Amino acid sequence: MYDEADGDYVEQTPSDDGLEDVEVIVNKEKQYQQELLQVLKQKEGVHQELRQELGDIKSKIQQIQLKQYQEESPMVDPYLREYLQELGEQQLFDLESQRQELKGEKQGKIEQLRQLQQAKNQIKLFFTQTEISSHLQISYKNMLENLNQELFQYMQERADLEDEQFEFDKRLKSLRSQIREVTEKNQKIIQQIENSKQIE
Repeated sequence: MYDEADGDYVEQTPSDDGLEDVEVIVNKEKQYQQELLQVLKQKEGVHQELRQELGDIKSKIQQIQLKQYQEESPMVDPYLREYLQELGEQQLFDLESQRQELKGEKQGKIEQLRQLQQAKNQIKLFFTQTEISSHLQISYKNMLENLNQELFQYMQERADLEDEQFEFDKRLKSLRSQIREVTEKNQKIIQQIENSKQIE
């Protein structure tokens, strides 16, 4: 920038350009990148489907339990144990596949955020090394503010997603335990009937 008082050119810094808060914003974005933001947009529908599917499986297990243990003379289907095992394995396989799909999409979102941060750093380098007009300064500030808001939203979504994953893992563990418990009880009933036949 040309200094009329000294008659010479002086280097223009971000503070001289009115960009005092640029460094603060960029430093915050670097912190976001170091935390490896793991976010996923528009997946609430998928989470609801997972919750519904877990609820359906639990309902099926409860129906089987009621059928076996609330009747006065329980009639054990010889294929019930095999059917229950196949049902549990298939449901768990489907849930695990959906979980892996979610992980893949989250990794894609992390890569998008990395590219976004890289683009912001390139913009910062350009504007700090080049003399810019007041109009471009304002545009740059607005752009950084929008990007900052978007990353803040991603952080909130990341927290929500981590909560969903925690609940998902907890329900999956509970489901495995319930299937194992029903299978064990079914085996005991079958064994009791076989013992009764041997006594007769």
